[in-house]
Amino acid sequence: MAGKKAFSINTPRGSITTVTNSDGSVTAELKWAPGFSERKEGAFSNAQEFVDSECLRYMNPLTPRRTGMLIKSGTLGTVIGSGSIEYITPYARRQYYEHKTRSKWFETMKASKKDVIREGGQRRLQENKKTPIIESIREYVKSYPGINNRKINIDYLGDGMEYSIDPIGADPIYKKYVDGSCLKQFQFALTSKEAYDGGDARTGIANSGFYQDFEEWTQQNNMNDIVPELDGHDAIRVEVLQSGYLFSAEADLGRYQMICRAIYK
Repeated sequence: MAGKKAFSINTPRGSITTVTNSDGSVTAELKWAPGFSERKEGAFSNAQEFVDSECLRYMNPLTPRRTGMLIKSGTLGTVIGSGSIEYITPYARRQYYEHKTRSKWFETMKASKKDVIREGGQRRLQENKKTPIIESIREYVKSYPGINNRKINIDYLGDGMEYSIDPIGADPIYKKYVDGSCLKQFQFALTSKEAYDGGDARTGIANSGFYQDFEEWTQQNNMNDIVPELDGHDAIRVEVLQSGYLFSAEADLGRYQMICRAIYK
């Protein structure tokens, strides 16, 4: 169309080009660089990315629009997750501060949408919070039928008959491969306080039997690919490094302990 200047913006992420339509109107087209669209789609996973994308979405209808170039320059110029919204047309600054009816569109959006965006970001933050490995191990141990719904603590044994899972400091690398990948390990002690009478062999047999059964249960689980469900990792197996034994004895309670590890990648 005569008198209309073609305008384009090119970046490694993509480009925006004005296009003259058959009716003489001019619109802007956004084209992502090859392969970037797929990467972009997988990027909305954390709270900051959610906030950035929502700010852009709510600002779009508030932004001055003639061809759509200004709006699309915000989409192209903003790195989602950076915490910075950038409009990369040469006239963006002037439009933002001097447009007669739609200046300062970020402030306009923030006044009505800040609470909605903040709450959504907080939800996303909670959704993306990884479950610690020790919590996954605890859930795995709870599924052992012999636990009988007794309390399972972390790093603590109280005064009664209960269990605890205690992380053990160890080299996290179990096996390293020439390509740089590795298998990792998480070592832990399964401990418990059990009824104990040094003069009655039956209590010692029952307590030792519990740990023997647990060890055989883990072996059977490994054969059936029943392993802890780790967040962000794939568990391979659970191994018993040291069978259960009497660690210490009190008046009528004995403290038993078994050393284990989870192998994962």
